[in-house]
Amino acid sequence: MIRFEYEYPVRVKTQAGDSVEFDPANNGGHRALLDRQIAKWQAGYPEAKAARLEFIDRDRHVAVLVDRQSSSVDMRDDSSLEVNLSAEHSKPSKGAEVQAVYETKYPGYRLTVFHPYEGKALLERLTDAQATARAQIATELGLHDWDLRVTPLEDGGWKVLLDEGITYQPSKMDTRMEKACLTVGRLGWWFDADPDTGVIEIHPGEPPTFPKLVPFPFDRIGDPTVRDKTPFGIRLARPGETGEPAFVDWTQSLGLLIAGLSGGGKALPLDARIPVPVSERFPAGWARNRDLKEGDPVYGRDGRIIPIKDFSDVEELPIYRLTLSDGQILECADNHLWTVSDSVMRQAMSDERGRERREQTIRLVNRLRDEAATVGDGVRANRRHIAIDHGLPPNVTQNCAERHDLVGSDGLCDEAELLHAIADERESYVMPGGVWANTVETILTAREISENPKPHGKCWGIRLANPIENPDANLPLGPYFLGTWLGDGISRAGAICLNDDDEPHMQPDILSSLGGSIRRGKVEHGAHTWFYDMDDGRILVTELKRLGLYMDKHIPAVYLRASKSQRLALLQGLMDTDGSVSSRGSCELCFTNQRLAETALELIRSLGIAAGMHSGRAGYTKDGERVEAGIRYRIRFTTSKPVFRLPRKLARLKTDTRSTQDWLYITSCEPTGRTEPVRCLNVATDDHLFLMGGFVPTHNSVTINDVTTLGIGTGAELYVIDHSTKATDYYWCRPWIADRGWGADSLLQTAGLLKWLLDDIEDGGERARAWKSHGWQNWYDDLSDEDKRRYPYRLIVVDELSQLTVGAKDATSLPKNPLPPVMEKMFEQQVKALILSTLIRILQIGRAYGYRVVVATQIASSTTGMPPALRGNLGNKVIMGAKVNDAQKNLIFNIAKDVPDIPANVIDEGVSKGAGLSEMEGQPPYDFKSSFPMLGHHAGVAALGKALAERIGLPDGIGMDEYLDSLDKDTPSNPEFEQRVMERIRFPEAESYLRFPFLQAIKDKWDESLDEYGGGPADAGSGGNGDDGTAPAGRPVAPAASGPEPSGPLMDAAELARIMRRG
Repeated sequence: MIRFEYEYPVRVKTQAGDSVEFDPANNGGHRALLDRQIAKWQAGYPEAKAARLEFIDRDRHVAVLVDRQSSSVDMRDDSSLEVNLSAEHSKPSKGAEVQAVYETKYPGYRLTVFHPYEGKALLERLTDAQATARAQIATELGLHDWDLRVTPLEDGGWKVLLDEGITYQPSKMDTRMEKACLTVGRLGWWFDADPDTGVIEIHPGEPPTFPKLVPFPFDRIGDPTVRDKTPFGIRLARPGETGEPAFVDWTQSLGLLIAGLSGGGKALPLDARIPVPVSERFPAGWARNRDLKEGDPVYGRDGRIIPIKDFSDVEELPIYRLTLSDGQILECADNHLWTVSDSVMRQAMSDERGRERREQTIRLVNRLRDEAATVGDGVRANRRHIAIDHGLPPNVTQNCAERHDLVGSDGLCDEAELLHAIADERESYVMPGGVWANTVETILTAREISENPKPHGKCWGIRLANPIENPDANLPLGPYFLGTWLGDGISRAGAICLNDDDEPHMQPDILSSLGGSIRRGKVEHGAHTWFYDMDDGRILVTELKRLGLYMDKHIPAVYLRASKSQRLALLQGLMDTDGSVSSRGSCELCFTNQRLAETALELIRSLGIAAGMHSGRAGYTKDGERVEAGIRYRIRFTTSKPVFRLPRKLARLKTDTRSTQDWLYITSCEPTGRTEPVRCLNVATDDHLFLMGGFVPTHNSVTINDVTTLGIGTGAELYVIDHSTKATDYYWCRPWIADRGWGADSLLQTAGLLKWLLDDIEDGGERARAWKSHGWQNWYDDLSDEDKRRYPYRLIVVDELSQLTVGAKDATSLPKNPLPPVMEKMFEQQVKALILSTLIRILQIGRAYGYRVVVATQIASSTTGMPPALRGNLGNKVIMGAKVNDAQKNLIFNIAKDVPDIPANVIDEGVSKGAGLSEMEGQPPYDFKSSFPMLGHHAGVAALGKALAERIGLPDGIGMDEYLDSLDKDTPSNPEFEQRVMERIRFPEAESYLRFPFLQAIKDKWDESLDEYGGGPADAGSGGNGDDGTAPAGRPVAPAASGPEPSGPLMDAAELARIMRRG
């Protein structure tokens, strides 16, 4: 674009000869005269021939003309060029084209300013380091290079100035700038951004870290300032700086979710077998979990060798047994994570509709981004108009704008920003891990799989692992030769039997693999037996003996852990001799040697092929009678991989297989009824999956106590709900638990306590009536200090949520003649359903009444008691643990990608214990480390309890010495003290039936079934009567977890069958 100015006269003569002011801007006749004057001027000034009148400057008496078809370049100085853009280039979408044109035309200059609406661009000389830093920062921020200017700082960092049309938004850009610091620098570099000026400074620095110990703030027990903002540790800080407090802001949300994903969810028994590369320590290529060490290599799901990063502590956990479709039986801990897929997910991604949906989504993303580039910065519009203009459903623009807080006070949105936000969301659907991604997998624990073994009527699937990858091994015998010898060789000689038809096809490969020659051959039983010599002088039989194969056929470990091509060659030798393939492409290997069969099965699975083995008596018919022989082992599988070389067999292989061949299916998953010591392996891969068994891929209290202690110190009414197996974790705080505030003896007691807490704030409850009579709307804003002392806030701690709610199911009707186990399960499922629904309701309405809820769980998902309605009301979320993978973050956090990981240096320095990740309502995500209590020679809960007793005192009737003795694990329990404490705080189980009357009907039916089939009345509680902790006369104490343990004589199978026939 080139600009011209034509200076017109101040006055002109009229026809009458008078002189008047020349005003072409407002007088039509004067404007026509100006046009004639300009045309005459252009005739003598060819450079302005294509220029058109842009505007009239009345003050200067100048007509401004612009040639939009041409561009011009003004050299400011040696370091910069100013470009007047042509009309074609004066569009927002032309930035990349302008950059390419002018940077090519003027080498050494870079486009630094692009203002298309002004028709201006600026090119400047930048150093290589400056240009690289600018490009890296722009990429991380999702901007163009020319949207920011970068200059070096004296400390080696960079000063970044955003273009005047771009606003720095901390909520969206802080996380991206943290990544930019890593890109332009290294771990430890940091930034400081000023949203008002758009200036960002990036500075070099050392990596952030934690102190070895974060001391608990005992001096803040009783401090009223921590009532609504409760500290529980410190945030990650730079070296030399003090970390800011990590705190829960209860004014933002009444809920705090504390998730502890123990050991990364890969807990295996210590005796679990795990495939490893062959080594001196593991010559068989297998290792027991207990024998592995940090740094030991294992195999990832992609087949590559990966090192073990570390292990979790050993703990005793329930063991589950999984049976797979290929016959494998695996055992793991109840919380072991499995990456699985159900039939609907697999079908959705395998059919044409799924592929089409992904392709349409990608096209939509690209279109929206292109259209956003043409809109221009600062254009604001109504969400409905944006939807119409860009062919989107109105609810898409409406919901996305609200999710990303893009609606301004004027009710309008930045159009380009909203289009980018929609594109980012849709792109996430088809990215790895997205809801429409090709991965079609989810993560479940063994317990979850057991609770729902056949979703949609079909089994869960585990995607087959890739073939394990190893370098070529130095093998003493060629793998194809060894395969043919194992199949049809003589076990006590270096000889192989081949039929006449196949020998010409196989013999060249056998000789090439062996590196030898045929010594002699003989005909025996209609086939040729060929004896071989090795060209290098070694004796073949001697080599077979060294490998342990002489008279003992099997596949040696060094071959089972050879390279993929070597293992395939070995299998081809076996299949060419002992293998077969049906007309439908189903392959089979058959052996009478069990050891050879088992190692062949391992070989096949190591190549990423699903194979199963079955055994049975072999036999033949002679003279019309069946003659039994030895045991036969048959391995069957289907694959498109070239497992044959023999042409007649290879021709029958299918070129492709059904998608079902890519999966193993979990045919059953059941608890074994026992516990074992387990530990988790953490490996250095993105998916954190390693292989176990037959090459199958497998996938906290300190913070709670900190929050609880400071809550007690500020006058909270404390209520504790936990599974009975873990209830002792809260014995330390029993003196300060509210009357009838203990709900950790049984599921029934838990449900009753929660219902009482809910009833108190719904119509008719004491708090509900008080709020209504005073017109209070919110505990935080409407109550005076005196009122808050009368109605203190209630802190409800719910621990082990999954054990309290997994398996929740509402009863629809009572069965007619049920067996006792049926009623037992129905009762437990109904109680769990009531716990879940009541807790959700408390979270929905409790904030106005001063309720605060801390929920702790090991695994948080919809199938482990954490449905969206529950998780959505827990605005504050933390994960305890320094090594959290993306899958775990996605289970807990709303926007997992914005939550930073714990830096590797924190782990390497050994200061990660107590560390975690947080996503707090009203705060940016951050890493933290919980404070740990140490008071003299007391530590942990003993230190907290002692401090509370000294600072705020103990309730009447509880002495300091007896309380401190109760915290000492070496001091025997005092039954009189225990009864006195529990009498006050235990919620009576009998009241649960009053609050849930229909539960009594289920219990009565349960009692009837026990009376009919043997046994006493059902005990649905903890084994006590709910008042004194003792068992009622004549009734045994039932397990504390979930209901009755039927008494009476046990039935054998015949008796049970008789009863069922009678029913």
